[in-house]
Amino acid sequence: GGGGGGGGRRRQRRRSARCRPALPCTRCAELGQALRRKAMRRGAAKGVLHLLGRVQAKGRLPLAAVRPHVPQHLHRALAGALLGLLPRRLATSGRAARGVDLHGGQGVRPPRPPRASCSVLGGGGRAELHAPLPPPPSPPPSPPAPPSPPPSAPLPPLLPSSTLVESVEQLRSLVAAATPGTPLLLQLQRNVHFSLGGEELECTEDVTLSIRSSPDASATLDAGGRSRHFLVSNGCHLTLEGDITLVNGRAERGEGEQPAPPRWRHGGSLLINGATAVLRGVTIRNSSADGDGGGIASRDGSRLDLKGVTVSRCEAGKSGGGLFAEQSERLQISDSVFELNKADKGGAAIEYASENADSVGATIVATSFKDNVGKTTVSAKARITWICERGQYMPRTSGDGAEAFTGDLKCFDCAAGFFGNETDLSSPTCSGQCPEGNFCEQGTADPTPCPAGTRMPARGAASSDSCIPCAPGQFQPGTGATECYPCRPGSYSSSVGEASCEPCPPGGYCEVEGAATSMVWEPCPAGSFSPTSGSASSASCELCPAGTASAAPGAVSHKTCEPCEPGHFAATPGLSKCERCSAGFYQKASGAAECLRCKPGSLCPLGASLELPAACEPGTYANATDDDGDPDCFDCPAGSSCPGGAARPTQCTAGTIAPAE
Repeated sequence: GGGGGGGGRRRQRRRSARCRPALPCTRCAELGQALRRKAMRRGAAKGVLHLLGRVQAKGRLPLAAVRPHVPQHLHRALAGALLGLLPRRLATSGRAARGVDLHGGQGVRPPRPPRASCSVLGGGGRAELHAPLPPPPSPPPSPPAPPSPPPSAPLPPLLPSSTLVESVEQLRSLVAAATPGTPLLLQLQRNVHFSLGGEELECTEDVTLSIRSSPDASATLDAGGRSRHFLVSNGCHLTLEGDITLVNGRAERGEGEQPAPPRWRHGGSLLINGATAVLRGVTIRNSSADGDGGGIASRDGSRLDLKGVTVSRCEAGKSGGGLFAEQSERLQISDSVFELNKADKGGAAIEYASENADSVGATIVATSFKDNVGKTTVSAKARITWICERGQYMPRTSGDGAEAFTGDLKCFDCAAGFFGNETDLSSPTCSGQCPEGNFCEQGTADPTPCPAGTRMPARGAASSDSCIPCAPGQFQPGTGATECYPCRPGSYSSSVGEASCEPCPPGGYCEVEGAATSMVWEPCPAGSFSPTSGSASSASCELCPAGTASAAPGAVSHKTCEPCEPGHFAATPGLSKCERCSAGFYQKASGAAECLRCKPGSLCPLGASLELPAACEPGTYANATDDDGDPDCFDCPAGSSCPGGAARPTQCTAGTIAPAE
């Protein structure tokens, strides 16, 4: 009975299923569509849960992985539901989903509103049809929003034609998308630290790729010891420029019985195969390779150009702890540093194994090597040109092969007292001793002339202090001199190291050659003057003109020649004082060169400026003036009258007499 009952129920269910077509045609169509949608949703939900599991495990949701698990006609319908589930699922793994697009880049529509269900019964069966539900009640008010975060730091200024890179994923995608014929210039965000996550960056096509740090900022690419930083091959031209640090690179054999391909064992930070790499100001640190080139490996006709690069603490299981080059077309290293690198076999810093038939050779310019550990510091089985800057030299040291170097190597400065105006010098004496008239400090390329006011009569002067100053009384106007000159007459030099002599002051002259003091100056005598400086003899003193005189010596102007006062005269030039007019002479004008004779009977004493009347008594008269300027008085003659003074005798008129007394 029990078994039959069970069988009856099962048969009843089958009969119920067969009864469904008896429903009206419209209701059957609706029921069929509802059932198909429900089944599709269940299948899509399983695919979504599978994807969410991948998201939680790997932290990313690739678009290509989404579409196979979701029917195409449900992409739009399930987009909102999927995006609604992602935050809850990702919150448990501490990751965030970015860029999920189920519609091929057309955006994500919001989810459809839920539908109410009703039952359609037919023959004991039941199908659910869905109708839109009324809108849900309004949610309770949300708590106040947290304070907004502080504004982010401003973006760095972009270099021309550059693309700013803000994440390692963006960097990786841009490098992979580079196309031949279109140079790609990437600028790393300011002070970023990108972790490569065990996957190297590959430039494996004939493209031009340039990666730079932001101005006045640094950038770090960290391989984490799981991979190298760059694989550059197949004609790629890579430029790394600026304050970029490549750290913790690793190239290893791999695990298991099958060894890794040869390229995986070389170049701990960079491997260049048949390509070009240009590095400017880059630092490579703490990288290693099981094979050659703990920092860099250049192979198969590659071109490598390093300037201002530091390769530090890199290690190779074979040769070239810092750098390994084999079948190289060009190797150029300048102004760089290799320090604390290590190699088990060949050069601890550099191993230049060989060059190809088209090679232009290897050149190392002004590069230092310090504390590298290995059999040699630099080993070369091909031609290397060592170039130090002028004023420097590289010592020739021993090692394996003619071009092998050991020890801490760098370009040393030429010794003080020597100069080096050539490259490729090997001795501290460089090009030779400093020539006369010059000095050569340590590292001098071109001798420096001794300054004006000094001399250097010998070779080998090591500093400007070696230049001998000119003594007092001497001068040297030019540079690079071997002797000093005595001061010419009319000048003097009272200090050491003078480039010129001081002219003697006006009002006098200096007759001595090589005068060391102004005390040799002689003033012009009284009655003369000299308006110019630098006079060498008394002939330069000009005489005061006649009628003038100057009492002070060392006069500098003709204005010191004063005109003679009335009653005085200066008959000749160059007098220190004017003379008085002699008795019997007078001069009423100033600046006179001579005196005038007094009239007879006039009184002209010494230094007279006027003619004065005589002082004869009445009855006498003055008929001449004596040499003393005082005239003699004579008796008035008979027949004349004399009133006295300077009056001349007057004859008596008719009918009068003047008796003699």
